[in-house]
Amino acid sequence: HGLPDRIRLIFPEQLIHQGARLGKLPPPEAALTEMARRCSLAKEKRKRTVSLAFSGTFPGKYFFTSALLILLSFFTSRSLYYRLLALLSSSIAVIGAALSRTRTSNPPPGNGI
Repeated sequence: HGLPDRIRLIFPEQLIHQGARLGKLPPPEAALTEMARRCSLAKEKRKRTVSLAFSGTFPGKYFFTSALLILLSFFTSRSLYYRLLALLSSSIAVIGAALSRTRTSNPPPGNGI
């Protein structure tokens, strides 16, 4: 089987209405609401992941990873790639530690006693 000669694009709204008409999906409004909810959850998860990477709580792990990558770079033909990743890992550790230090020295206003 090859690729079809013609591809028909289906927009999400059309797919939802067709699924609801066939009884395979909830009503369109509920499906769109669920899709929006899942998109916002995915966006929040991405934000948490990025903030965790630069939180400053794992600098030792990033430096260990960096050292390991540099060590491994001597045993592979892709040494430049490994060393660039080591540099990236070290940079994340330094940025995270700097941001962490900034946050602790300048706490956000509020909740002060």
